[in-house]
Amino acid sequence: MRIDPVTYLTLDDLAAVPAEKLPMMVISDNLQGLFGLLIKLVTKSFYSHFMWLHKPGMMATQSWWFHEALVTSFKKNSLKVFWCPTWTTDQRATLIQVINKCLGQSWWDTRYDVLGVIGQFLGLDWLQSDQYQYCSEHICKLALVDPDALEWLKTCRPTPEEVNSWLKVQKNADGSDRYPVYCRVVPG
Repeated sequence: MRIDPVTYLTLDDLAAVPAEKLPMMVISDNLQGLFGLLIKLVTKSFYSHFMWLHKPGMMATQSWWFHEALVTSFKKNSLKVFWCPTWTTDQRATLIQVINKCLGQSWWDTRYDVLGVIGQFLGLDWLQSDQYQYCSEHICKLALVDPDALEWLKTCRPTPEEVNSWLKVQKNADGSDRYPVYCRVVPG
């Protein structure tokens, strides 16, 4: 069995990833956040957050609303960064365009599905809104360029851990990883 080496970067290195490699999908574990801990307990997961590295130095991330945050603001997070080296320029542009469109909406229109979280905690999935999203539901943008993602997302509203698991097993026709891990970042 071959084990691929893992590339570790600093947050500054991650912030310097060139635009032509973006966007990238990022899952994280906030090692000190209470909200992240609660998400991990409810979802029985290691990871508690999903976001997009959509332009150099900036994450598109869902907290109380969908907004941009500096990559370097994730100092307390362990990050795992996936990318797709085979995306065309048009596919990358499509994803960035839809991310930017979402970022351009008001905080009210992109607010977090708080009632859905309460429903998840109580086992009442029907409380989850179709209008508002959890962070990991922003993986839906991937369905614009990946028909397999579209099919997968018809069956679930994934947690960050489910996003991680799905990305890890996707293969190209030649058997190579469709979404290899670009790097990991650990708190310093």
